[in-house]
This record gives sequence, structure tokens and C-alpha cells, in this order.
Amino acid sequence: MITYSEFIRILRDESNSRSLTSLTDSKVADMIEYMSLTKRSLQEAKR
Repeated sequence: MITYSEFIRILRDESNSRSLTSLTDSKVADMIEYMSLTKRSLQEAKR
């Protein structure tokens, strides 16, 4: 049996890790977009 304060702490940890994950996902998406733009501009510069 867990105490109420432990339960609240677990919930808080869950929401923190979930928001951290979504933040990381958006950062990864931004990096992929940036890399594809950079690659495209490099290819156009070679022409």
C-alpha cells in the first residue's frame, strides 16, 4: 500500500517525464527539418 504523498509524487514524475518526452520529440522533429533544409541548400549550391 502506498501513501497519498507517494502517489502524488509518482503522478508528478509521470507528467514530468511525459512532457520531457514530448519536448524531446519536437526537438528531434525540428532537427530533422533543419537537416533536410541544409541538405537541400547544399545540393542547390553544388549545381
